[in-house]
Amino acid sequence: MKGVILLTWTLIFTINGFSQQNIIDSLRTELTKENSDTTRAVLLYNLSYYYQTYKPDSSLLLAQEAYDLSVKHHYLKGESQALYQIAGAFAIIGNSPQALEYYIRQLKIEEERNQPDEIANINMNIALVYNRNKDTAKAIAYILTADSILTANHSNDPELQQLLNLNKGDIFEKANRLPEALQHTQSCYLLAVKKDDSLMIGSTLNNLGNIYLKMSDFEKAISSYRTSVPYLAAMNENRGLSEGALGISKAFEKKGSIDSALQYAAVAYNLAYTNGFLTNALASGTQLSKLYKKEHNTDSAFAYMEITATLKDSIEGIEKIKRLESISIEEQLRQKQLVAIAAAEKEELRQRLQLLAIGIMIPIFFLTSIYISRKKIHKKFIEFSGIVSLLLLFEYITLLIHPFVEDVTHHTPLLEIIILVSIAALVVPAHHKIESWLIKRLALIHEKHIHIELPAIKEEVEAMTAEDSLEHQHPAINTVNKNARPDENTEQAS
Repeated sequence: MKGVILLTWTLIFTINGFSQQNIIDSLRTELTKENSDTTRAVLLYNLSYYYQTYKPDSSLLLAQEAYDLSVKHHYLKGESQALYQIAGAFAIIGNSPQALEYYIRQLKIEEERNQPDEIANINMNIALVYNRNKDTAKAIAYILTADSILTANHSNDPELQQLLNLNKGDIFEKANRLPEALQHTQSCYLLAVKKDDSLMIGSTLNNLGNIYLKMSDFEKAISSYRTSVPYLAAMNENRGLSEGALGISKAFEKKGSIDSALQYAAVAYNLAYTNGFLTNALASGTQLSKLYKKEHNTDSAFAYMEITATLKDSIEGIEKIKRLESISIEEQLRQKQLVAIAAAEKEELRQRLQLLAIGIMIPIFFLTSIYISRKKIHKKFIEFSGIVSLLLLFEYITLLIHPFVEDVTHHTPLLEIIILVSIAALVVPAHHKIESWLIKRLALIHEKHIHIELPAIKEEVEAMTAEDSLEHQHPAINTVNKNARPDENTEQAS
């Protein structure tokens, strides 16, 4: 029987691992082909999601890269999603202060975006962080805040409502408010079955197992835990699987089936230890030590006592491991942020230099237009030059105004277009008036300089005309002069 149980769980994890790796490989392939930064941010977010449960350090770094790209392009939704992944990864490795910090940063963004559903969701996540740290009073306060936000805004998102019921059930179970916990969890389970949501079905069944275990209904607890296994395994929810296996072990222990309790405790320990879930590994290792002691197997009991001592090294040892993990990850995040800041500063400098160059070029273009208006150049070209100068000026003004408009509207497209259209309504008439005035002015300058040059040209033309007339009036003189020899001309002159 023991061999069958272990083989079944191993097959589930192996198949699930292949499936998970296929998704990750596919996302990585897409990432190498994608050039759009916003699309890359989405792909990085998805990769971070699939890494989060078993490689939280990789999840953090991918989410940070997604966040940097989103900030670069003012993609607020992408920023929020990335912060969500970073906070979730910190929560998984047990760094609650950092998890809360990133959830609060996400909360500020969603408040800017005015998204009640997202605000409620973040409050739920904060509640779960407090719940993991056994601060049930704050957990209940935040989960009820989330509930009130959804109710006040008449949220019609069934998935969010389902998630709210799941979390309320879990939090109330940890607070030992079991009837309320059972009610909310059963409601969530019915919704999950109706939608055929594998992850939610597995999670609610696992939570029902915890509630039934506390209520001492061991048969229902074992049934719920076992039924949850294929659903949780399909979604690679290894933490839930470890918790479920430990729950089955405790239920069999209460029933007096020590052999079965040992089998499931071993599964729970191996799963937790392999995936780095130290708290679950500690709990299942303690369970194994206790069970072997009941069986009078002193060697095994002592071995697991040593294992749990190594994992725990009292509470301080576990916290030290978590701090070391967090410090390492935080330093990597800091280095990535420094690189991102340097790149952003470089890009900002490049844009400022471009704006400066354009600002210098515009008056030069105006002066050039005035200069060529004084030259003998076609009038149409001068008019064209004046129009281009004005277009450059007004477009430059728009470039300077646009960042300010984005900040004021918090990158809301509807508000941006309303403000820009209003500005255009004022600028366009002014543009036409100034354009008309400038073209007339350039034309007057052009005509003035042309009229100044005309008298000199007229005198030259009249002189040439007079000379030609003289030649036509005395053809004989010219003929004689041309045909006479040099000495004859001299005598005639004498």
